[in-house]
Amino acid sequence: MSTSRPEASEYAPFYAGYVARVTEDDILGVLAAQKDEIGALARSLPEPKQAYRYAEGKWTIGEVLSHLIDGERVFGYRAFSFSRGEQAALPGFDENQYVSASRAGDVPLVALAREFAAVRESNLAFLRRLGDEATESLVAPLLAGLFAGCAIVFGAGLVDDLKPLPAWTKLGAQLAAAGVAVATGTVIDIIATDWVAYPLTVLWLIGITNAFNLLDNMDGLAALVATVSAGLFAASSVLQDDVAVAALAAGLAYACLGFLPFNLRRSRSAAIFMGDSGSQLLGFTLAAVALLSNWRGASNVIVALLVPVLLLAVPILDTALVTLVRLRERRPVHMGGKDHSSHRLVGHGLSERRAVVFLACLAAVLGAMTLVLVEVDRPFLTIAGVSLAVALLVRFELFLAGLQRLDQAPGYRRPLVSWRRLVVYRHQLLELAVDALIVTGAYALAYAVRFQGDEEGIFWRSGIFQRSLWILLVARIGAFVAFGLYKGIWRHAGFRDGLSMMYAVGTSGVVVVAVLTMSGRFEGYSRGVFVVDAVLCTALVGASRLGERWIEELLTSVRGAAGSRRVLIVGAGRAGISLLRELRESPGYAVLGFLDDDGDKQGMRIQRVPILGSCWNIGEAIDRVRVDLVLVTIPRAPRETLSHVVSACESRNVSCRFALREHDLDPAQFLAGAESAQQA
Repeated sequence: MSTSRPEASEYAPFYAGYVARVTEDDILGVLAAQKDEIGALARSLPEPKQAYRYAEGKWTIGEVLSHLIDGERVFGYRAFSFSRGEQAALPGFDENQYVSASRAGDVPLVALAREFAAVRESNLAFLRRLGDEATESLVAPLLAGLFAGCAIVFGAGLVDDLKPLPAWTKLGAQLAAAGVAVATGTVIDIIATDWVAYPLTVLWLIGITNAFNLLDNMDGLAALVATVSAGLFAASSVLQDDVAVAALAAGLAYACLGFLPFNLRRSRSAAIFMGDSGSQLLGFTLAAVALLSNWRGASNVIVALLVPVLLLAVPILDTALVTLVRLRERRPVHMGGKDHSSHRLVGHGLSERRAVVFLACLAAVLGAMTLVLVEVDRPFLTIAGVSLAVALLVRFELFLAGLQRLDQAPGYRRPLVSWRRLVVYRHQLLELAVDALIVTGAYALAYAVRFQGDEEGIFWRSGIFQRSLWILLVARIGAFVAFGLYKGIWRHAGFRDGLSMMYAVGTSGVVVVAVLTMSGRFEGYSRGVFVVDAVLCTALVGASRLGERWIEELLTSVRGAAGSRRVLIVGAGRAGISLLRELRESPGYAVLGFLDDDGDKQGMRIQRVPILGSCWNIGEAIDRVRVDLVLVTIPRAPRETLSHVVSACESRNVSCRFALREHDLDPAQFLAGAESAQQA
């Protein structure tokens, strides 16, 4: 049974107007939502309204609800008859006769609403089972096509592992595999138009296949991310009672778990490798599983399309980053290089193992959040979560792309500065895209905070949010540009930048309210939503601007002191704190503590780094935290103090350096010193 929007050829022209009134494509989702909406409406009406009729001879509100119950029973019986192959003609019914005999006026409106909900729930249970019965008959050809496609990509990958194939040959094999899968029913079924759904399905299958092929750039990375993604798909399918997809996803996850001990080993190199045959097989299978999963729990078509994208966000964004960078640098996309997210994390001081685990954890957190949003099924909350998650991922990838390139592939030509900034560093257009996602997420979250339960569903289906969102986006992004939010370096943002951001959010909010008031007297909108939106948007945009600092802090915590120079800073004043910030932004250093003679600072922490004692305790501090570099930031301290520091370092064979922070140097003196250093 199809539960998506019917084609025009599948119903009589008389019903076209009724079909057009249902804007969603998920019919079962619409039926379930109507049950709650009608119940909420009945509870909101006072009892005297039950007998209200807008004209003589017309039905009362109670009779209208009774008619809905009659229709629900009749159409449920018809659906049952169709499913059982009934050959006899089905009788019609006279709705006026049924209503007059219903005695609707004798039954409270709330009781009628409960009766409607019970009948609708019974029909929904039957329709869902009917859909499952139809699905079971399609499982065999779907799996046959999927396995055939997997065999094609595996075979082509195996040949490529033994003897490299041209890129176009591999693409041809992937097209063939995708064609077989589509021909046997693996398609994006939430898009009713075939000429749109089929090309998008092929693009999805090939894109995810190549995404995992590119992701296989470090031992254990592709297998571990695939394990996480397959596990999430399996969990989602179990929640939706989709046994076939759950078994397929779980089998893939267990296969990856069996592979990982031989590919991701603690202290030894990998014993076996995945190769193109394995990585392409993983990508193709996961792409197909995403299409076979049932996302009817999602709030609308856009969210249903984005759910599998978020579950596979790590390989998708890594591929997008690598593709953009390589195209800009005029390098072949399929050429290997150390410009992936994993390599950039290693360049930021993480070990390869920690980089792999970090990306797998990121995939797990995003996937779990996505499934929770789908199960909660609150439309505004889902839109907010998806928008903010995508904004976070893009911000993270922009942070990684800003790192210095770790290698230059053959044939690289230096790009123009302006275009290079667009791709590798954070150009204004990319900032605009991130801010647009944040504005959308904040506005949706404001509705989720302001309205819950039945009210949220009513506001969502009214279209108020969708109509006003575009006005808000234009006004808010325009205000951000006007107030200069894209001219500063937000890594070093200060109080004045925060004020500009607050002014921009406030001004744009006033403009939106004014436009909506002039265009429609602000009818249907809530002023409270715009107040909450202003607060949330200010907080979220501010957090985005501070995102690079937080990401740096996170990576510093993840990489720890392993493999880094263990640093002890002497002096916890401004110079010492400034040096701490610089070292945290420099891969290869781990600051383990301060020493300072100020008694008020003893036992305290500065940005989570402890003050271990006074300068006279340096020997004990070195022995306790096992440092290998001491940096002195108090060159004007008493000579005996500095001599004690240097002597303690020399006796323990620890390097000691003085970090000078001079603000008033004569240029002639500085240049003379530099010239002497060059001659030496």
